[in-house]
Amino acid sequence: MPTWKSSVIPVGGGSASSGVFSVAASPKAGVAVGGDSSKPETPSATAAVTTDGGKTWYAAATPPHGYRSAVAYAAAAKAWITVGPNGTDISTDDGRNWRALKPTATEPPDTDQHWNALSLPFVVGPHGRIGKLDPKALAP
Repeated sequence: MPTWKSSVIPVGGGSASSGVFSVAASPKAGVAVGGDSSKPETPSATAAVTTDGGKTWYAAATPPHGYRSAVAYAAAAKAWITVGPNGTDISTDDGRNWRALKPTATEPPDTDQHWNALSLPFVVGPHGRIGKLDPKALAP
């Protein structure tokens, strides 16, 4: 008896450096993120959504702003967060549309960038960099 079933997910561009890099689920949806890690600024094919337990996947209508390496669901805020080398994005409609989370005037200009992985509320990046997400940043 097979343990896994595969599905086609519209993320990535078909090269060796592209595809899905992270998948997460909430009670209502599943979200996959990725893209082409060799072209981190390219926003196309960077996120997909499922609402049927992973049988079918649909590309995000408004994708994250480039390659993303990790995604997580923030249950308290009912929001998805995704991170990557060129920024952080948030979705409040179960992954269908994403908007950039930008630093405030009092934060360093790269506060939203250079993250590799997340386990909310924490994010990690190169050289031991660790950040903690401010819940106020999730407000619309």
